Amino acid sequence: MIVEYLAEHEEARSQEIADVIGLKISRTKDYITELVEEGKIVSNGANKNRTYSLKK
Repeated sequence: MIVEYLAEHEEARSQEIADVIGLKISRTKDYITELVEEGKIVSNGANKNRTYSLKK
C-alpha cells in the first residue's frame, strides 16, 4: 500500500502514510525502513522534515 500511495503522490511524510493506510506510526516506519533498505523508496530530508518518494 505504501508504494501504491507514493505512486499516486509525489512524496509523503510517514505520519501521512500511516493515516492513509490505517496503521500506527511505529509500524508504518518499520515498513518504510524495509522499503528503503530494499531500494524501492528513498528518504528525503531529515527528522521532522523527512519525506519519502519512489526511487527513480
